[in-house]
Amino acid sequence: MSHSRFHGPTLALAGTLCLSGCATYHALPLISADVERNLRPLDGDALAIAARKINHPLLHSLRLDASDGLSPDEAELLAVLLNPALRALRDQAGEARAQLLKVGILPNPQLSGNLDFVTGGTTEGTRTGFGHGLSWDLQALVTRGQDVASARNDEQAVRLDIAWDEWQTALAARSAVYDLVSLRAQVAQAKDISERLASNVDLVRKAADTHEMTVLESATVEASANDARAVLLGLEQELEQRRIALNRAIGYPPATRLRLQSGTALSSRVDPPSASTLLHGLEERRLDLLALKRGYESQDAKLRSAILAQFPNITVGFNRAIDTGNVHTLGPTITLALPLFDHNQGNIALANATRQRLFDEYTNRLFTARADVAAALADIQALNGQIAHADQALPALRRLVEISGKAVAEGNAGILGYYLTQNDLSRKSLDVMKLKQQLAQARMALEIAAAWHLSP
Repeated sequence: MSHSRFHGPTLALAGTLCLSGCATYHALPLISADVERNLRPLDGDALAIAARKINHPLLHSLRLDASDGLSPDEAELLAVLLNPALRALRDQAGEARAQLLKVGILPNPQLSGNLDFVTGGTTEGTRTGFGHGLSWDLQALVTRGQDVASARNDEQAVRLDIAWDEWQTALAARSAVYDLVSLRAQVAQAKDISERLASNVDLVRKAADTHEMTVLESATVEASANDARAVLLGLEQELEQRRIALNRAIGYPPATRLRLQSGTALSSRVDPPSASTLLHGLEERRLDLLALKRGYESQDAKLRSAILAQFPNITVGFNRAIDTGNVHTLGPTITLALPLFDHNQGNIALANATRQRLFDEYTNRLFTARADVAAALADIQALNGQIAHADQALPALRRLVEISGKAVAEGNAGILGYYLTQNDLSRKSLDVMKLKQQLAQARMALEIAAAWHLSP
């Protein structure tokens, strides 16, 4: 009877406790249709709502309006909302939350039981003995505080890393819009140059046939036409690449043709704040630096946990038993691990080395960030000067083309000189467009490096 009283209710209670709160399995098959559905962008209403509710330390909410084309600011937000790579990164936040939940759960107590069957000897007056006990490992209590602190810092680091990737993806989309604007203008300019030179080739060939121009002059014009065609083909290739890059940054299929806002223009000059202003508080604005700091604090907590775990593991509990002579006993139990060989020195050394690596990695990232700010500022300053110089030279070239044209019309100059001057003006105009594109890229580089939104 004693045996049944112990095992019936006890096993039932144990089974009930084990089953209560258990998770169930839900299948998530990797089916092509589900993947395609997941890649499908949100509809307009859902996007508009998400854009107004976005919560990001470096990005601001915005009212999306697709009627007038895509603006650089809208491209930023769409990239954050739709980019599949960011959606996958955000899943890491769920993993970090799960890890925090895991380390916060205390270990289960252990229920044990035993039976002692009488199998021989002097068996008169004996009975089947049994015992049961309940014990609990105290080691988790010793390290739980540091383990939870480590997991909490890890979760914050993951969130900051995700926000940093969102910021870079948003600026990549913004930069791609400016690249498209610039390259479309460059392609149009290069097409005009190529078509004009192609028509000039026919004219100079006829002039060479009638000995009004030399064969060398005709060959020079033809070579210029071939060069212009090559430049046009190269720009068209770059334009298509940047169009696909914009689609990829936002999260649209490659074949999607996005209409850009007609008023989008590239600046001829960027006037950022001073280096001291941008560097002040840089480590509090750069989300990757904040993430590294949280990672360092997490590792510091892991080191503390490893040091606490060097103390002997203690398990406490109590046992109740009835031996074969029907003697009833009840008493506490304690199990103490003897740290003769393993003082957790291996885990302590590993945690300490990892903390040192994270310290040095943070120092290097901060050093690199400051250097990136300085380099971007130098690029902007140099490009401002180059664009200003080129803009100043263009009016003089236009006057020279006008004078050369009049001279050719009056028969006072050769047509080859006019063609060359006109081509020089076209190429200089193309160079200015490229410089403005480089200035936009340098501006994006500075905004990323300084985690700073520059004024338009």
